[in-house]
Amino acid sequence: MFSVDALIAVLLGLGAWRMAYVGVLLTIHPADSPSGRSNKSVKKEFCVIAIISTILISFQAYRTSNASSDLLKAVTRNQSPSVEVGQSGLGSPTESLIPNQDFVVGTGFVVNDGTAKSMRCYITAFDMPGAASKEQNASAAARLRMEIAEDGLGHGFDNSPGEGCYRGIPLKFAGDQIAELISPPGVPARRIIYVMGHAEWKNDAGADFHTDACMWMESPKTDVVTHPGWHDCAF
Repeated sequence: MFSVDALIAVLLGLGAWRMAYVGVLLTIHPADSPSGRSNKSVKKEFCVIAIISTILISFQAYRTSNASSDLLKAVTRNQSPSVEVGQSGLGSPTESLIPNQDFVVGTGFVVNDGTAKSMRCYITAFDMPGAASKEQNASAAARLRMEIAEDGLGHGFDNSPGEGCYRGIPLKFAGDQIAELISPPGVPARRIIYVMGHAEWKNDAGADFHTDACMWMESPKTDVVTHPGWHDCAF
């Protein structure tokens, strides 16, 4: 099919050809000479061709701008919004390990760019015996998937940049578990705390995306915990 852009190109080509032809004629037969055209006739034709060419070029520029804008929208529509894992941490600046009392840890997910449609999050925390290792991390990841399968992700919400989801998880420990969590200098960890999460969302085109969070807390030196270190256990 003969497109509009092709028609514009042909018309501009014909205009350029006609201008060149008029120039050749004026060289061979100067204006107002016995065999030439009048100055008025030449100027009139030149103005008509110039005006038509300007209109065609402007129209083509408008169409190109719209096409570029539509392409950018299509690309953006099919991209994934940028969602990152938020900072893992304590529920308050200082948490104390006291038998059978809440020790709160948490994490979240934050949208950095775009709109995450129907964003759903699952965040959990638990302790596991033993020091951090690949096998331990794999077991923690398996537990996260099992919890998601049992509890589900719940309803989704649209989140814009700066928005997202966060959850603090209260954990309770017995006295012997607290003794295993505390690791004085030179004593290897015998129990660690994991904070994990999973987020799913859609882009404007309805495509599905997801990301996971897996962090374990560095063993505290005392039962009073302030700004503990967190380590990634990506799976």
